[in-house]
Amino acid sequence: MSRQLIVFMAIFGPLWLLPASANERPGNLPEGLNPGTLEVLQIGDEKPTQKLEMPLQHTDVKIEVSGFVASAVVTQRYYNPFKKPIEAVYTFPLPNDAAVDDMQMIIGQRTITGLIKRRKEAREIYEQARQQGQRASLLEQERPNIFTQSVANIMPGDNIQIRIRYVNILRYDLGHYELVFPMVVGPRYIPGDVAVGHSGTGWALDTDVVPDASRITPPVLRPGTRSGHDIALSVKLDAGVPIKNVQSPSHIIKTSVINQHESDIKLHPADTLPNKDFVLRYEVAGTVPEIATIAHHDERGGFFTLIIQPQKTVKDDQVIPRELIFIVDTSGSMRGFPLDKSKEAMRRLINGMRPLDIFNVVRFAGDTGTLWEKPKQNTPAHVKEALAYVEGFQGRGGTRMRQGILKALAQPANAGYLRIAFLLTDGYIGNERGILQAIEQDQRGARVFSLGVGSSVNRYLLERVAEVGRGEAFYVRQDENSHKVIDQFFKRVDRPALAHIEIDWGNLDVSELQPAKIPDLWAGQPIRIHGRYTQGGEATITVRGRSGKWPYQQQLRVRLPQNESAHEAMATVWARQKVRELMNQMVRERQTKALIEAITQIGLTFRLMTQWTSFVAVEEKVVNVGGKLETVVQEVEMPEGVSYEGVFGEAPAPVPAAVTKGFRSGGFIAKGPQASSSYVPRRRGSQHNQVFAAPPIAAKPAYRASPGLSHDSPTLGSNRTPSLKRGQNTVTFEPGKASLSEPAKRVLELLAIEICQKSSQIKKIVITGHTDNSQLDDFKNKLSRERAVAVADYLMTHCAVLTRGKLIIRARADLLPIADNSTEAGRAKNRRVEIHIW
Repeated sequence: MSRQLIVFMAIFGPLWLLPASANERPGNLPEGLNPGTLEVLQIGDEKPTQKLEMPLQHTDVKIEVSGFVASAVVTQRYYNPFKKPIEAVYTFPLPNDAAVDDMQMIIGQRTITGLIKRRKEAREIYEQARQQGQRASLLEQERPNIFTQSVANIMPGDNIQIRIRYVNILRYDLGHYELVFPMVVGPRYIPGDVAVGHSGTGWALDTDVVPDASRITPPVLRPGTRSGHDIALSVKLDAGVPIKNVQSPSHIIKTSVINQHESDIKLHPADTLPNKDFVLRYEVAGTVPEIATIAHHDERGGFFTLIIQPQKTVKDDQVIPRELIFIVDTSGSMRGFPLDKSKEAMRRLINGMRPLDIFNVVRFAGDTGTLWEKPKQNTPAHVKEALAYVEGFQGRGGTRMRQGILKALAQPANAGYLRIAFLLTDGYIGNERGILQAIEQDQRGARVFSLGVGSSVNRYLLERVAEVGRGEAFYVRQDENSHKVIDQFFKRVDRPALAHIEIDWGNLDVSELQPAKIPDLWAGQPIRIHGRYTQGGEATITVRGRSGKWPYQQQLRVRLPQNESAHEAMATVWARQKVRELMNQMVRERQTKALIEAITQIGLTFRLMTQWTSFVAVEEKVVNVGGKLETVVQEVEMPEGVSYEGVFGEAPAPVPAAVTKGFRSGGFIAKGPQASSSYVPRRRGSQHNQVFAAPPIAAKPAYRASPGLSHDSPTLGSNRTPSLKRGQNTVTFEPGKASLSEPAKRVLELLAIEICQKSSQIKKIVITGHTDNSQLDDFKNKLSRERAVAVADYLMTHCAVLTRGKLIIRARADLLPIADNSTEAGRAKNRRVEIHIW
């Protein structure tokens, strides 16, 4: 069986800045495949929209809410509109606390239930079935909120449905509930040097910092282009108590009230584009209950979730002065609406401080900056200065969040002040674990809060930041007023947290509580406990703690049933929370084999998706004799409000329908040598067509770190020396240009010959672009990367045995001059690319 790999996406490029060229359109189709057309849609005076035919046609989401537990079934419908068998690959989100416990593949009237296996074993089963021509599906978890669905051997005209089931707990705060269903994976910033291999189908290369980058970066549709994928969503809400104010700030909904505590909610047909989180909110009518419990008991024992609303006992004289450090993301993905919303929030934050507070502002993008060297008093003059500083923020560059957080936490602490860091971001980064480890290790007594700004933020990162930082996560859409959220933040931190919380369970036989240690709570936050029990019973439990200098105690009556067949999802919820605890332990102790094995065993025992357990389903009969097929990678929408130009550079004009030869029903196929990049990575051992179902213009993202600009990367001036020395490994460029001159080509031609002759001795080739100091920073970054890419292109073209994994592209801009930039002769030497061979 063979699968030919063809990728038209340019992986290397300057971060956020590289414009995609409309001329880079390979036009040849694989033999036997006919070109199709793009459907051009236009309504009224709106600009025409190109509709691309893709395998994923429709997603249907049905959610049932009982009390504070949501049970959901997500059905994805795949269709093959092409003339050859295909494999569809789709990277999609689910709620970051979703406990996925089932996957089914439905073919006509046949339903094949997925098996839970170790991830490697599941992949092997799937690959074998794919090669043998059997229909098969594989569901893998990349992050707690990012999943990959692969469906193999979809025959021409086939319809295959994938049904995924999960449960999760609603967000709850003082009688207010919130249900969230994410619909798109936003583009991630990928730091680090390029590593060997390309483990997924995304646009980014795997790096040493994000080794699975290619698995969390699905290709993005360009502006003016739509896929045929739409979504339907319905919620059957049974709160168990009277409710009011059922509303969605994100979507148009139709609500049917059944009775005081039940309602049916449906997504309006006019709002079915999957490019933002669906958010549903409602309130408890009447008195907020102090306690809520849901339990299940079967042959495995009992499982329960308990939510306790602490009483307000804090006295007004317990307020203490605060040190507030605001950390603002000003990267390219924040350009436009998200950054405008962050500025609005910052104005409210700065103007809402107490007179005794001290504060500072730190920003981060491709670099970091700070308003002052150390926090200053809240005075009118300092407030004015801070507001002016924030107003000057512009969204551009990468997302060096780790450096921004470390810069904020490294500022000298002030004795007698409660230190609070507040992070404002969309969370679009791929190195979440590195961010959490930075907070864990360098917290220095600070409490870290987060504000997710945008329509489809990385809630996994934002909530874990708050969890590790002993703070809380807040969210605001770009079309919502941020004042309410900021006021809620101030209410939280106006009083000391309820700390040192312990629960005396009386004679209840509870065990394996999650979290094992109850975190400190801010004013109004509920206590949430997940646990197991052996024997049912009823008892009075006592909650104890301290609020400031005052002791706290609250007594509540709890009943855990001995026989309870309902609420079976509580076992899955407990298992999911246990995995979360172990993942948090990984942040503290680094990843260990023992922790991975513990998580794997939980997944296998409770039939639960984890990063190390996957679902696989295989149909027995062979439908594709010979197993030859093409892989079609589903393009996703850019999240609503996120700037395409801010992420990928200037967007090209839409391709007219008259020039769409090479698109087949919207799916673009490029033959290898004519692809837009000659050193696009391939999955090792793969021999298959990989098709990104969108024009190549959309797929030239530069959303990965320029490794040469990483503060953590070794410089070329270090003591290390290349393993093979060359006579002259530097070429120079004309001012403002990235094209190779004839003298440069002659140098590179000789170098390519030598590389080919000694390729077996070469471990890696570091190609570093430089500029003089005569351009703006953004242009220098872009130009230095383009120069390095031009050299890499030339070497790959002239040395066929040079493997892609050996190339490392770096952009240094004007950071490492070798001559004086004040003279033209010096600038001419600095406009260079260095090739270091190791």
